[in-house]
Amino acid sequence: MTDFEQKPNDHLTGKGCPSCAEIQNRDLVTPSYLYYFRINGVNKTPKYKIGVTLKKYGIYDRYTKEEYVNFSNLKEWLLPNGKTAYELEQHFLNKYKSDRYYKQILSSGNTELFSCDVLTDEDIAYIESLTLKV
Repeated sequence: MTDFEQKPNDHLTGKGCPSCAEIQNRDLVTPSYLYYFRINGVNKTPKYKIGVTLKKYGIYDRYTKEEYVNFSNLKEWLLPNGKTAYELEQHFLNKYKSDRYYKQILSSGNTELFSCDVLTDEDIAYIESLTLKV
């Protein structure tokens, strides 16, 4: 069983459980974006978010304007499929688990946060080696 924070409405609509999301909400074959950005001004210390979306700049659909005005340094990489994007996201969440941040600061996606900038130049080069060339 996985412990995670979830709003009652999210529970009723099937959102929020990381284990369920892996199975139910992933398009594993469609090209997908891995994204990474900085969240400014949280307790005077920036936080960082990693995630997967099907659309370029998909974070602007997912979050409110009040939230995304605090985002900066957005990086997005188009990957061949959702499976690759999801596996990379999980790889970095595991690799940097000691730097994970577990408080709710966004309307969604709070299980993929870091307390510091974790992606190294080597990590970024590896992601870029897997990206689709458009």
